Amino acid sequence: PMTQALQALEQLLGDDTSVGSVAITGGEPLLYPPHVRELAAWCHTRGLSVYLETAGHLPAALAHVIDDIDTVAGDI
Repeated sequence: PMTQALQALEQLLGDDTSVGSVAITGGEPLLYPPHVRELAAWCHTRGLSVYLETAGHLPAALAHVIDDIDTVAGDI
């Protein structure tokens, strides 16, 4: 599924350099930490910064992805 999502993003963005960041929101994206990491790593290869919005109730999952995230917003 991530391969298809990344291919769709690649087609959507093409050579467009006006996009500077990607927001990963939910539901709760930290329910899927491997996918968040893969998406964030892909974004960084394109020079995009990564914003993650989370409810903050999965600290172990956040620790798994935090090195790949530029900005984290936690809902209270």
